[in-house]
Amino acid sequence: IPVIVKHQGKRLEVEIDPAANGETFKFQLYSLTGVEPERQKILVKGGQLKDDTELSSLGAKPGQTFIMMGTPSSDQADLTLKKPKEVPKFLEDMTEAEAAKAEGATPAGLQNLGNTCYLNSTLQTLRALPEL
Repeated sequence: IPVIVKHQGKRLEVEIDPAANGETFKFQLYSLTGVEPERQKILVKGGQLKDDTELSSLGAKPGQTFIMMGTPSSDQADLTLKKPKEVPKFLEDMTEAEAAKAEGATPAGLQNLGNTCYLNSTLQTLRALPEL
C-alpha cells in the first residue's frame, strides 16, 4: 500500500506491507532517513505506532499520511569530523611574550583595603588613558 510519511518537512512515498509489523516499517524508514528505529516516533490516526503492531490493523489507505518524528543520532555526525581551520596554540607552547599578548597583558589589579574598591577602579581607569 503506498503511503506518505512526513519527516522534517519532507514527504517520503513509502510502500508498506500489511503483513509486516511496526518494527519492520521503522527499519524501512531508517534506510530512507537515517533515523534509528529506537529514536523514531511514528504518529498514525489514533496514536503512536508500536513495534509489535500489525500494519494491517491500522487500516491504511493508499495515500494516507503518517508523521515521523526523530533525528539521527550524533554518532553519525561524529563520523564526519573535520580538521579545525585554525590550529590551536596552547599556553605551554608559547613564549612569555606571546602568552602575555594572548592574555591581554592586563594588570593584576589593586588590593581592596577595606572600602577602597571605588578608588581602585578609578585609578585603573585613569591608568588606561594614554593622555595621563
